[in-house]
Amino acid sequence: MKNTKAKYNKEDVLKDFTICYKSRLASNSMRKEALSGKAKFGIEGGGKELPQVALAKVFQKGEYYSGY
Repeated sequence: MKNTKAKYNKEDVLKDFTICYKSRLASNSMRKEALSGKAKFGIEGGGKELPQVALAKVFQKGEYYSGY
């Protein structure tokens, strides 16, 4: 991975925050349904939103990441 300096403006930060927030809400909803018995299982990525958004900004073609 190249060491690049990302330049952000206010709009980019707010957009990234909105993506993370919506992802966390969806994750919490899925988890709630799985724990209440409405779903047999739940696969959610709660807590990994921010690293995924950050990595998406700096990764180059061919690079990969596994969060597990």
